[in-house]
Amino acid sequence: MSTQLLTTVPDIASTVGKQAARTVRASAHMPVLDGLRAVSVVMVFISHLTIFGTASRNVVEIGTISGATGVSVFFVLSGYLITRLLLKEEEQKGAISLKKFYARRFLRIFPAAYAFLALVLVMSQAGFFSIPLHSYLASLLYIRNYVGSGHETAHLWSLAIEEQFYLLWPACLALLAPKDRVRGVICLIAAVWVWRCYVVLFGLASVGQLYIRTDLRIDTILVGCLLALVEQSGRLGRVQSLWMRGTWFLPATLLVLVSWLILAGRSFLAKTVETGVAAVLIGAIVIWFVSCSESVAGRWLQTPFVLWVGRLSYSLYLWQQVFMGPATPETAVIRTFPLNILLTFAAAAVSYYLVERPMLLLKDRYFRA
Repeated sequence: MSTQLLTTVPDIASTVGKQAARTVRASAHMPVLDGLRAVSVVMVFISHLTIFGTASRNVVEIGTISGATGVSVFFVLSGYLITRLLLKEEEQKGAISLKKFYARRFLRIFPAAYAFLALVLVMSQAGFFSIPLHSYLASLLYIRNYVGSGHETAHLWSLAIEEQFYLLWPACLALLAPKDRVRGVICLIAAVWVWRCYVVLFGLASVGQLYIRTDLRIDTILVGCLLALVEQSGRLGRVQSLWMRGTWFLPATLLVLVSWLILAGRSFLAKTVETGVAAVLIGAIVIWFVSCSESVAGRWLQTPFVLWVGRLSYSLYLWQQVFMGPATPETAVIRTFPLNILLTFAAAAVSYYLVERPMLLLKDRYFRA
């Protein structure tokens, strides 16, 4: 009987894990990840409020770590969700439509970003701040991570990395044989890590460039892509079934993540893998929430207000840069706390309901995956 029990328990765990993986793959939308987006954009808020609102070096350091981590969460979620949708499309339709993907991507990202840039240009002409022409053009062309200066468009480096990455990723995914995809993405992540080590050791990039250059940062998005591929293969099944019973996992991983970010920041050499290790830990947290969406933390992320902030997160990320920055005589009023928070939410809500949401409805109507 004991022998039967020993052989039955792994089978049950495997079955439960496979059922969990199938449930995750079948779900078109996971509200808990909207909640994670809300947490991410709040971390960016904390970053800019502390960096531009205090002279304390320790507080500024905390703010910097918070902002960088928030963007990393966005990257991992982006890679995971987009790859998941592409795999689902391939499973249902037999192939990935690049034409539909780029149409969806354009409608999702460009209208809200260009509306933001148009109004920023108006504010610039009105004398609130000055945006160099080359920075504005770089923002329009999604190369702001390589070209440009000035605060108001500086945050578009992250959008530039994503758009440059997604120019190639769907085609790469379609060309890779399904059996080679997991191995191929792992090799790509390893190649980025090796390249980043080489760049640091030979002084080919500054600390800032380690965070915003596409070739030095796409491993963070690739970790999310890898999660979706491993999930589809069913290899996460048994791990997920164990995580569902482990309330210890989330606080333990968060503790490791925070400790790593603090310690890695003390050494320039550690920065070669700082964002990569952080992305792996963030990926583990994402999968835990996907598996444990009904946990206490998961239910909190799905409360109405948090979900609303998550839906607004893209517009919030765009507009917070205008209202959270260095105060000048011209911008002192709109960059004073807490008015800057209220103005950010107001601008984001207008952007979401008048620009972003109609484009999302159009995307879902004509170009659904």
